[in-house]
Amino acid sequence: MPGGVRMVRLVLLAMLVASASPAFGAIKLVLDQENVPWWQDLPFFHRDNRTLTPDNYKRLLGAYGPDHGFYQIAQALFEDKAFSAYMQRQNGIRNNNVTIILVDDDKKSEKQKVWPHADALGRIFIGKSYFDGGGNDPAGARALVAHEFGHTQDRTFPSLWKPYGPDGSHFGDEIIKPHAAFMEGWSQYNAFMWDPSEVSSAKWMATNLRREVKPAKKGDPAYVDVKDPDYQDYLDNESVVGLVLFRIKLAHPDGEDRVRSVFKQTKNLLGFNTLLPGLLAHYVKSYPQDAALVAAALDVTTGFKAPESELRKILGAHAGDYLPAVRDRLKAAFDDPKLARIPWARPDKVLDGWLHPTPPVPQAAGSIAGGARGESDAGPQPTFNGLSQADGP
Repeated sequence: MPGGVRMVRLVLLAMLVASASPAFGAIKLVLDQENVPWWQDLPFFHRDNRTLTPDNYKRLLGAYGPDHGFYQIAQALFEDKAFSAYMQRQNGIRNNNVTIILVDDDKKSEKQKVWPHADALGRIFIGKSYFDGGGNDPAGARALVAHEFGHTQDRTFPSLWKPYGPDGSHFGDEIIKPHAAFMEGWSQYNAFMWDPSEVSSAKWMATNLRREVKPAKKGDPAYVDVKDPDYQDYLDNESVVGLVLFRIKLAHPDGEDRVRSVFKQTKNLLGFNTLLPGLLAHYVKSYPQDAALVAAALDVTTGFKAPESELRKILGAHAGDYLPAVRDRLKAAFDDPKLARIPWARPDKVLDGWLHPTPPVPQAAGSIAGGARGESDAGPQPTFNGLSQADGP
């Protein structure tokens, strides 16, 4: 059998196995210590005897201290009802068993240190070395787990050749391959719900994009600033993808459930390559009353660079809810020179101003009415819940 055909069959088989989820998924937390006695590594001892529970995690993690990231993760899962409930809701996307493995990698070499990551088997690995440089605060620990947990629920198939660029790394301001950008953006969206600093950083990075390049000679910079990103550049950035979803989510009290429902419906075996535009198109079909909101969130986050033809693909029969009147009005506000001084805050200010227009100012009889346009003149108005909290990071 030719090698290419064999590889395709193996990939399809792996996808089928991954899709065969149990009826109800379980989330397990495990401590993996490198310095345990050798005999505990024997098969019949099953290293799972260090599975953490609400009853034993304080004792087993006591040596790390209550301020350590390991402790913060366990405490969030076992004692924070809001966070544990959120994890179970997100696990409903795939209903798979997920094991979070806390790896004490102190005795590993620098090359063997465990950077946080998730694999195709539903396992999340988080090394102690990650927290040695910081990130031990409760919000950061929750955001880290939420990000990696998002990967376990995603079936996006990444590019086979350097999805993150030549160096294999990815950053919030980096333009990478489309599928990798969507995967990381979805996971960042999950992290945004638990750490406001992640949101602030993403807003800044989404307006200061870079692209990795192969240096002409040793010592040359490996990244260059992209001064005028186009629409595809924005879609190929994880911060942009995450912020579009997050802004849609914040516009409704049940926004989290809506985004999750649409993600679950599109990320099945036949739609494993659905990227942001496809996801948004499905959102509009599921919630047509939000067509203008979806387009506005995409536009303000991508600098109104989306061609009208692309917006029409997303909006379908509901394009008239946004094009051209609402888009023209929002773009005029977006281009206001006063907002150019704070580019990272401009998207939320414009979106917030549209969702919550200033009430008209009463005028004397016979005068020209002033103030902002009323609700009926501003397009569909979804319920809004605190989208714009700050001007920047």
